[in-house]
Amino acid sequence: MHTSLYLKGKVFEDALWQTALETAGSEEFSPGCECSLRAWITIGVQRMERQRRTTPEDLAIAEMNLRKFIDFLKKEAVFLASRTNSITLRSARLVADFEKKLP
Repeated sequence: MHTSLYLKGKVFEDALWQTALETAGSEEFSPGCECSLRAWITIGVQRMERQRRTTPEDLAIAEMNLRKFIDFLKKEAVFLASRTNSITLRSARLVADFEKKLP
């Protein structure tokens, strides 16, 4: 039973990571940001599994939310005038802190 859950979770993680890469486009994630983002995706998928939200519709919602988050990161990277043309962990932290303050 755990194996099937893991495989489904891994499929979700891979799909969400691909969504992140596609949304980033020509921008690159800094190594720290990539590590954090992959961890957030893993935690999010685990939560989805615990809440039994593993339908294709649930994946579509997660992809939509991830696209919005990556778009925020890209805007923040531009705002910070990132010289390396990458989405940085600092951008991710600033956006995450901002989202915590939302109602």
